[in-house]
Amino acid sequence: MLEAVAVTFSEAASGAQLLIAIGLILVVGALAGRLANIVKLPTVTGYIAVGILIGPYGLGILSHELMTEHLRVFADIALMIIAFSIGKLLDLRFTHIDYKRPIIIPSAEAFGAFAFVTGGILLLSLLPVRDLVPHEGSFLTFTLPLALMLGAIAIATAPASTLAVVKEYGAETLLTRCLMISVAVDNALAIGVFGIVAVLVQDVFLASAPAGILSGVLMAVGRIIGALLWGALVAVLLHPFIERQKEHAPALMLTLGTILFCAGVAELLQFPSMLAGISLGMVMSNSYRSDREAFAALEKFEPPLFAIFFVIAGAHFDFAAFTGSAAILVTYIVARMAGKYLCARVATKALRVEDSLHNFLGLTLVPQAGIAIGLVFVVQSIPEFQPFWSPVTTVVLTAVAISEIIGPPLTHWALTHSGKREVAEAHESALREHQGRRGSHQP
Repeated sequence: MLEAVAVTFSEAASGAQLLIAIGLILVVGALAGRLANIVKLPTVTGYIAVGILIGPYGLGILSHELMTEHLRVFADIALMIIAFSIGKLLDLRFTHIDYKRPIIIPSAEAFGAFAFVTGGILLLSLLPVRDLVPHEGSFLTFTLPLALMLGAIAIATAPASTLAVVKEYGAETLLTRCLMISVAVDNALAIGVFGIVAVLVQDVFLASAPAGILSGVLMAVGRIIGALLWGALVAVLLHPFIERQKEHAPALMLTLGTILFCAGVAELLQFPSMLAGISLGMVMSNSYRSDREAFAALEKFEPPLFAIFFVIAGAHFDFAAFTGSAAILVTYIVARMAGKYLCARVATKALRVEDSLHNFLGLTLVPQAGIAIGLVFVVQSIPEFQPFWSPVTTVVLTAVAISEIIGPPLTHWALTHSGKREVAEAHESALREHQGRRGSHQP
């Protein structure tokens, strides 16, 4: 019966297919998300499970053509909103008082994850076991690019599930504040490092007439700087119009329109659109005139787009590629957790910060979701990366599902056992000083 439904659906007109697919994703996704919450799993896990079920490798209701030609735009919009939301978490108004926590520590654990995952996969390829790397390509054309891409994706940390656990914890401390800043910095670095890796792979490792590594790095850095400047420019020009809106409807339309305009022009200029979205959100959030009406309006628009985003991500899961990528998957998960935990401890020890950060910060950085899945979509959108589509998609989606199961409970355990529930007075004083100097009316 299910096969008959799938056949009938595939023979329908494209417009009808799109409407049915969106309706089915939202309804079944909402039910699966609720079921996941009942059994104490994150909502995103339910969305991914639905995608696996109705995707081309499951029941076949969602075809590859439908996902790539019709539903992809919803995933792109959701990805830009996620990037914008990450940018608004990058509150830099107190870094002149304490730059260690918001800059040095997150950078250390981020690059620790990159180094551990990249090195782990390269070491794995040297083992005398067949099919650890399921491809016939050479070291320079497959193994090294795959290791670098997975290393860049490993930097990302899930903001949504981490924020939910912090809200449940119910207190703002040095650990919770450093955790949220680390999440934002991780995702910004993940996009930047992945941009450099993508250019290197395209122009150096896979190109028929390869450019030099230095020129490839310079090109990638130029695109990253261009994306940051473009996002900041859009924020400066359009934010005054957004902040005057005191009602949700016009604030939502202006904010969403600004995000999409910023992303579209960034793509036109061949800039990383996600990095432009982070820059846009960061500049708006750090503006002394900024109120939260735009952010509050956008939050009400997020749930349906995020459901579509994660369901589409799950639909790309290929069961046949899972067994061939099992060794890479285990290496990715273990190396990522070890890199973040160990390098966070080394950085906090070297800086002599509070014990609550030294002992527990690394344990709170396990979850992965939005940006990691978004980078999978970026890989799938580049034709030259076709040999990497299957292993990257399978490894990252499986790792996301596992990290979203074990990550939030581990984060909650770390917060409750840190023994530091006091409010970060130094940071609060810095914010009050900044607002008083700028004449802000915000608390």
